[in-house]
Amino acid sequence: MEAHGTGVLGWLTAIGTLGAVLVALYIGVIRERLQEPSLSLSFVKLDPPDALEVPENKGTDKTTLIVYIHLLVANKKARRVAQDVEVIVTNVIEIRAH
Repeated sequence: MEAHGTGVLGWLTAIGTLGAVLVALYIGVIRERLQEPSLSLSFVKLDPPDALEVPENKGTDKTTLIVYIHLLVANKKARRVAQDVEVIVTNVIEIRAH
């Protein structure tokens, strides 16, 4: 006679428990992570009205050219809607047409 938890019945119970844990992890953690918003930042073109160059002179002899660009923020498909999003541009590189 076998002790409780050994043999085929014990293995089936262990496999069933492991399966239940994996399903619970998927539902509670992994699926949530896969549905988090994933945002990208881009622009369509560098021509008006999506980009404007405004010369500015604030009481000095030097004029500064300020460029305003319309940026597009997009979310990946099948992701949750992003709430209370704030976009901060931390780096800018100059693009010159040749």
